[in-house]
Amino acid sequence: MKLCLTSRSTPFATARRIQVPAHSGLPNVAKVVGVQTKVRTFICPWLIVAVGRFIRLYMRNVAGLRIPPHSTTDKATFGSTFNVALAENEEAAHALGWNSFAVDRGFAASQSVVTVMGVLATSPPIFSSGDAPESHLQAIGDMLGATSSHFTYSVENAQGRFPVLVVISPSVAGVLSRGGQSKDRIRDYFHREVLIPIEQLKRDAWHMGQTQFDLDAGGEGGPVPASYRGAAGNSRVSVFPFPEQIEFVVAGDPARNQTRGHQGSSSMSPVSKVVRTS
Repeated sequence: MKLCLTSRSTPFATARRIQVPAHSGLPNVAKVVGVQTKVRTFICPWLIVAVGRFIRLYMRNVAGLRIPPHSTTDKATFGSTFNVALAENEEAAHALGWNSFAVDRGFAASQSVVTVMGVLATSPPIFSSGDAPESHLQAIGDMLGATSSHFTYSVENAQGRFPVLVVISPSVAGVLSRGGQSKDRIRDYFHREVLIPIEQLKRDAWHMGQTQFDLDAGGEGGPVPASYRGAAGNSRVSVFPFPEQIEFVVAGDPARNQTRGHQGSSSMSPVSKVVRTS
């Protein structure tokens, strides 16, 4: 699970008492509570303890996920930790002429927003270089596609959901922006150029227990995109069936050339709420 995102937002604002400065306009809540936007963006000690503990207690006491010797209802095969919060460097995004993550999701620039997103997999660090946007897009597409492609099979029963979050450092975003790449153009590139063989979809579905995998089952106008229906043999389709669900956050060390991708769960959509500061 991942909590994010705009630098005017904070996850679980009631986890500790927050002293909001009294001045005109909304405060930058993420800065008030100490969430970094430029370096070590996923590291916030008190959030790791407070939010992590809340989620663990919720999973145990509400969802009923418990481990031996008390129970065996928690079926995590190996288990892993998670990133609890990420705040966007909105100043850097605006300097590029890009909207913030929250504005992209339909909120006003003046609003503080928190988004909760379930994450299935995170890419390795993606490093890219050069002055040409294509160089960065290819490098990001290759690594992001390798991470997300093993979940593309879920398009069969995802009911139109395949959320992807791309966290991109200001230096890389700057090359893309100066090269004329809007977020929509980047989405289109990933949708058009990052492809997967239909046979791999079938293999991945089989390994996940979907032995009746059928992209045509949704019928005409169903949740499966038309480009997938009827595909067979050596056909290749996009790793990202719904490009409009690829979202971007500008964050991280401005001096580094790194991007990180997060593949969301097709069983749920990210949820955003306005944070009330009074």
